[in-house]
Amino acid sequence: MKQYEILIDLADQPGKLVRINVGDSSVTIPNSVEITRRKDQKFICQLIKTFSGLPASVEKRSWQSLRREWRAHNLLYRLPFLPSGWKERLRDVDMDAEPLWRRAVYFVLALI
Repeated sequence: MKQYEILIDLADQPGKLVRINVGDSSVTIPNSVEITRRKDQKFICQLIKTFSGLPASVEKRSWQSLRREWRAHNLLYRLPFLPSGWKERLRDVDMDAEPLWRRAVYFVLALI
C-alpha cells in the first residue's frame, strides 16, 4: 500500500520528473529504466535515504545497495531475449527486502 508519493525534477534535465512511491514495505520508482545516468541514480538513491517513514527493509540498506538493485534492473531490462512479462516487471524498480543471494547478483550485475 502506498504511504506517499514524491516527484522530483532533475536539475540538469528540465521537465524530467521522477516519481518515487514510498509504501509500507518498499520504495518504487516507476519507469526507472528511463533513468540511466549513474549520477542521477546516485542522487535519487541518496535522496531516498533522507525520506522519513521509509520501510525498515529500505531504511537499513545503503544508497549504494539501492543503486545496485536499480542498475541490475536496467541491465536485465535491456537484454533482448527476455520474455515480455519479465520486461514489464523490470521496468520499475521496487527497492525492498532482498534475499542475500539476490543482492549478490545485483552487485555483480552493477559491475558490468
